[in-house]
Amino acid sequence: MKPTDISQAQPVLVPENAGLKQDTAHEQRVMNRTIFAKAGAVAYVIWGLLHLQAAWSVYTLGRSMPSGMASGRVLQDAWNLLWFSILAILAAVTLNWRNDACRDTFRSGLASWARASGSPV
Repeated sequence: MKPTDISQAQPVLVPENAGLKQDTAHEQRVMNRTIFAKAGAVAYVIWGLLHLQAAWSVYTLGRSMPSGMASGRVLQDAWNLLWFSILAILAAVTLNWRNDACRDTFRSGLASWARASGSPV
């Protein structure tokens, strides 16, 4: 038999599901990322609701203090807590839930802004 004789060559057997295993593993990784993104979004919403409650508590504390610089600072902290928690909830619902690539940049910017403003977030 000559090496170039195609009629005598043995057929190559390829299992029917050879590509299926790789596709299934890829789909599983994508599904895991989606599940973890949604779980993270739920955690961020809970974190935001907890900070909304904290903002209300800080606000009531600031209102109970006598007028002055300390009261104003406490009320400013309540304001910061309110808006940072609202923005965190909005980011969780819009960016995390969809597993958007911009979510990490947005959260980093939000955390930097919160720290720069002196907020206890």
